[in-house]
Amino acid sequence: DAAFASAHAAGGGSSELALYEGVAAALRGRMKRAGDLLSRALAATVDVDGAPASPTASAIAMQARLAQGLVLEISGKSSEAVELFGQVEAAAAALAGAQRFAGLSGLVRAQALAARGEAPLAEDALRKATREGFDFPTASTAIARARRQARDFATAVRFARYAQARRPDDPAVLAGLGRSYLGAGALDDAEAAFDAALSMAPDSVEAIDGKAAVIYARRDFAGAETLFKRALELEPDDAFATLAMRRIGESRARRVWRDAFARPDSKVFGGSVDGSRRALGRRLAVEYPAPQADLVFGVPDSSNAAALGFSEQSGLPLEHALIRNHYVGRTFIQPTQAGRDAKVKVKYNPVREVLDGKSVVMVDDSIVRGTTTRGLVSLVRAAGAREVHMRVSSPPITGPCWYGIDTPDREELIAAQLTLPQIAAAIGVDSLGYISLDGMLNAVRGGPGGFCDACFSGQYPTKPPTVPRRNRLGSS
Repeated sequence: DAAFASAHAAGGGSSELALYEGVAAALRGRMKRAGDLLSRALAATVDVDGAPASPTASAIAMQARLAQGLVLEISGKSSEAVELFGQVEAAAAALAGAQRFAGLSGLVRAQALAARGEAPLAEDALRKATREGFDFPTASTAIARARRQARDFATAVRFARYAQARRPDDPAVLAGLGRSYLGAGALDDAEAAFDAALSMAPDSVEAIDGKAAVIYARRDFAGAETLFKRALELEPDDAFATLAMRRIGESRARRVWRDAFARPDSKVFGGSVDGSRRALGRRLAVEYPAPQADLVFGVPDSSNAAALGFSEQSGLPLEHALIRNHYVGRTFIQPTQAGRDAKVKVKYNPVREVLDGKSVVMVDDSIVRGTTTRGLVSLVRAAGAREVHMRVSSPPITGPCWYGIDTPDREELIAAQLTLPQIAAAIGVDSLGYISLDGMLNAVRGGPGGFCDACFSGQYPTKPPTVPRRNRLGSS
């Protein structure tokens, strides 16, 4: 903008300046302004009789028409774009007789042909431009980039390979080839191209981003995160890496919360949900045993497998002490306290014959506000339980999730406000034990580094919102 302003202040107003301003507007998505500027550029290239003012003006007009065609294509007006590309081809053919513009003619012709999906003809045009002295690898790279943006990855790979064959030691060319392979789903070829680029230019942000994207596609989130962080260190405004880091956070959050929401017969991210929950229960029994108890039971349904794991590790018999009404949804996401209390009463029924006079271990997958747990403990005691020992197969939740799980703000989270003894007193249990963060991460497939633990540790993979209420679920 500053350069354009300076050019205008210096008396600029040429067709070339309008052309470049039009392209800049198109890149910013300002299509109407781009169209106006490109039309102005075209109008300035002809004399009063409508003939090209000069060979240079013809070249500018050809570029302006190509830019107009691309604007039409982006705007979804494909038929108009194809017609305009045909005019560009005709203009390029007419201009080719002028030696100094032969290379430019070939480039524009090739771009128009590639945009119309005619890759073999585009290749011929590029080769002809090369014979006229034009830079073939640069043109091939430009066309490959345009085809990637149009999601025509097969053509993009073809032209990127042309460029790489002519310039095998250029890191930018290799990175472009890697991106084309990545779009086509050829992960091994993409990784090889990015590795070759990084061997020549270790600080190439484009190559680092590309290699990270390959690793991300293979679901190695920890490895991808390391590389994306490296890219952001080199280029803090790297939009691709910033977006990828947010997606990694979302993926990890989904992996953690599968323990609460997934069916036990599911396989999520390659691991058994039932197996993960049992492993958490076994680890919980090691960290917080309850040898004085008579039995163990889970809060159905998502804690049944964890209770089974606790039983296997501790030797305590597993009982069905709570029966769940399956027509009532989750209580912690109810908007009001009265709604949460009412749902607890109709959602669970204690089995008195199992609980009466017994010291029991009650296993749950989480404690959010504490209201559901407090209601459950009251039900269990009312059914005759002598002692209630609470065990939780996740660490204390001390922060909200910003990646798709409707957990409350920090002020409503019981573990963010009270100590462990205070929580035990608030929910009315004789003892309370949460699995440790390390214990949870080491108990399940993927291990440390494969999960988002922000709601437990406070270490968010992306910067959390600064005005929580305004940013949560459309709240104002």
